[in-house]
Amino acid sequence: AFAEADARHARLVLVHAWQDDPIVPVALWQPLYFPPDLEGAHAAAVEVLDAAVTLAESVAPGVVHERRLCRTPAHVALVEASHDARLVVVGGRERSRHEAGWLGPTPLRVVGRASCPVVAVPTEPSLTGPVVVGVDGSAASTEAVAFAFEEASRTGVELIAVHAFPLTFGGVVIESPRLSELHEEARRELGEGLAGWREKFPDVHVTELVSAEHPVRALRLASETARMLVLGTHGRGALGRMLLGSVVAAVLRIADCPVAVVHPAGADHA
Repeated sequence: AFAEADARHARLVLVHAWQDDPIVPVALWQPLYFPPDLEGAHAAAVEVLDAAVTLAESVAPGVVHERRLCRTPAHVALVEASHDARLVVVGGRERSRHEAGWLGPTPLRVVGRASCPVVAVPTEPSLTGPVVVGVDGSAASTEAVAFAFEEASRTGVELIAVHAFPLTFGGVVIESPRLSELHEEARRELGEGLAGWREKFPDVHVTELVSAEHPVRALRLASETARMLVLGTHGRGALGRMLLGSVVAAVLRIADCPVAVVHPAGADHA
């Protein structure tokens, strides 16, 4: 987050949220009440922010920053902070916990409800290489493409645009003639999804990748050595915010690089 704020010449807001949980259920019928240690909890929260500042200032000491303590659930605090933000950065999966992909509830809730793009950063992420963007021709994809071109131009790296379509339909393998047609159609859709952006960002070298793999696998393979993977999500009201889409939710759990999730302009984020 400090590195992004430094590159964007933006102010950084460090948010730490904490809650009181004074009721401990000894049994289903007999909860036990403990008065909360408000002073101790506040002191611990301040220590968390102090440690974050000490660590991050070694990365970008010139970034103007402020601290924000919130006694609310973490996702609520971050979603509220997103209303006047350009970008929200959250922690992603922990490789040491489950290599197959573990993600706590906070990143998914923030990604689904935030009013601005959200970047989920896994532990020990890949921070070099190209920017990868998933393209499917939707409005959400258009916003993701715009974000990806800006990121690639700002960092001076290659942009890999991925459009994937499955080899099966309803569990049945598509016959070869139809597969060829789908491949050509996918190339056309990918070209249309990038139309205009090459001219707007002539400094960005673009590689188009059409894959017959499942979208999750195609994006994972393309982003293994990437500095960032950019995806769009539809944000269709509360249900859309909760479900996000199977591709976005799955990729967030397995990506080795930071994943930026971008909502389409005008999406419902209330």
